[in-house]
Amino acid sequence: MSLTLEEIRKANLVRVVYLGICFMVLFTSYFAGQNLMTQIYKQLGYNSLGAICFFFIIATFGLVSVLASHYYKMISARTGIIYGGAAYIGLMIAGALSTYCYKYESSTYLCSSTFLYPFNVFTAMLLGAGSAFLWLCQSTYVNACADEETRGTYSGIFESIFQVSQILSGIIATVVLGYLDQFSFYVILVLFGAVAIVMFSFIQHPVEYNDVKKV
Repeated sequence: MSLTLEEIRKANLVRVVYLGICFMVLFTSYFAGQNLMTQIYKQLGYNSLGAICFFFIIATFGLVSVLASHYYKMISARTGIIYGGAAYIGLMIAGALSTYCYKYESSTYLCSSTFLYPFNVFTAMLLGAGSAFLWLCQSTYVNACADEETRGTYSGIFESIFQVSQILSGIIATVVLGYLDQFSFYVILVLFGAVAIVMFSFIQHPVEYNDVKKV
């Protein structure tokens, strides 16, 4: 059934707001972990591991972005957002494993430096690669939800909602680490990330502007 231009805009605005909330939840987890990773890893005795992870995130993101710009159109924006977002959880899982090993003084292979260092670096590279597709697909999705008149407004609305994660991440880090240990902190971040991915799976395709009802 054809919709009026105003109805299409309203339907797509709801989609943009929902996407912004999804990103807010995901990046509340990521920013909280990212901002404290170097400090926490130093406390665990992994003095350079946090900095190494940051290097590989940025380096991989830069390299994969070149390739992603050629291949991201082969998948739907929704698919790219889901899989790109899922890559962020890996780094939180690595943090949970590292803090678990420290808390319980485990001597298993999974808790050895031989495993933990490569695992953290691998998840950092996975995050860098996933983020390249995530942001390309995000912009594609928001642009598809907008027309020429609403593109700037919709992008601004998404960005405003997304940036709330900067505030929430700081609040969560302060509150959680004020009462719980580092392992519990990372477990909570993994749960936040998992909730975000579940929310991503409910993203609806933008309503197309092709069949606007004549009024």
